[in-house]
Amino acid sequence: MNSEDLVSQAKTQLDQLQQSNEIDRWNVDFNHPEHILEIETQSLSPDMVKHKLREMGIEADFTKAPEAR
Repeated sequence: MNSEDLVSQAKTQLDQLQQSNEIDRWNVDFNHPEHILEIETQSLSPDMVKHKLREMGIEADFTKAPEAR
């Protein structure tokens, strides 16, 4: 399954997290060869973000330290 399919499946859940103010915003850069998913949040820890993504079937690694953003 490609990353566009994964995001399509997870879109509803990501939108729900945004609507419930657990995340501030999310975006996928489909122009980047690795289709980077960016999530901004003030209320979830990095480990919690990873956990929620895993529940959606998405394995996540941070490309930048969260505190550097």
